[in-house]
Amino acid sequence: MIKKLTKNNFFILLVVLAIVMGVMSNLSDYFLTPLYLLNATRFISETSLIGLGMTLVILTGGIDLSVGSMMALSSVCLGLFCQIGIPSILAVVFSLLIGALGGMLNGYVVCKLKLPALIVTLATMELFRGIALGISGGSAIAIPENLYFLGQGDIGPLPVQLVVTTLVYIIVAVFIYKTNFGVYLKSIGYNEEVAVFSGIRVTWNKVKAYVLSGFFAALLGVLFTCRVSSAKADYGNNYEMDAITIAVFGGASLAGGKVSFAGAYIAAIIIVMIRLGLTTAAIQTEVQSVIIGLILILAVAFNNFVASRKTVEM
Repeated sequence: MIKKLTKNNFFILLVVLAIVMGVMSNLSDYFLTPLYLLNATRFISETSLIGLGMTLVILTGGIDLSVGSMMALSSVCLGLFCQIGIPSILAVVFSLLIGALGGMLNGYVVCKLKLPALIVTLATMELFRGIALGISGGSAIAIPENLYFLGQGDIGPLPVQLVVTTLVYIIVAVFIYKTNFGVYLKSIGYNEEVAVFSGIRVTWNKVKAYVLSGFFAALLGVLFTCRVSSAKADYGNNYEMDAITIAVFGGASLAGGKVSFAGAYIAAIIIVMIRLGLTTAAIQTEVQSVIIGLILILAVAFNNFVASRKTVEM
């Protein structure tokens, strides 16, 4: 039975999504209208990016609590780069590089200093947020209108965020499932000590996972900033909770070695639809946070239950 549950995890997520859509449609008459759902893909795509980075880090047995703060820092940097006259395209590139460098800092400290990822990324969460607040003065920073397309534009009938995020997910999935990089990350997550004796460059590969997490958080910061037309240091508050929920609810094991990118994407849709539906129905944000927290608890409990039964069967 447990094996069937594991194999059908994606199907279970689809059932949960169908239930969520049904419940939310009863709270609002226009929740299931084509225009509303098409606009919702912008939020889904942005949220799934933060979950993708967390999924990669969790695959190695780590965690990254700094993703929300990195999103804010990249947003502020984008605004400041444009403000001082740097061309828009270069400003975007530099903002993404800052995200990658922040992720590299996380990975290097975790791997080289042998410190717990939870403590390191908790510290950098405050560090990145503090830097963002300091260099922006806590004020909103306008961005040039030629960047609005990245957050408000469409490619054909589809929002830019949807196209970008879908391509990113496909590329990452191919690298994880079809290249040695994915094998290395899974091996590290299953048993880091064995991975070392197998000749895998553990430090280098773990650092790359954190670099990607920082990069995707920065990409979210850019897309989000272009959608709302201004940069601000308070973006991304509590996004780390959504990121962890997406990864774990999507099928990742917090112990490492097991993830599902398709599951993470569906989990992101579920989380966003719950938030949008409750917001449309004028439900308080505190209630939304309680629901997301309960989903995370249930997801972790389910994963632990499956893992314990597998151990018993072995």
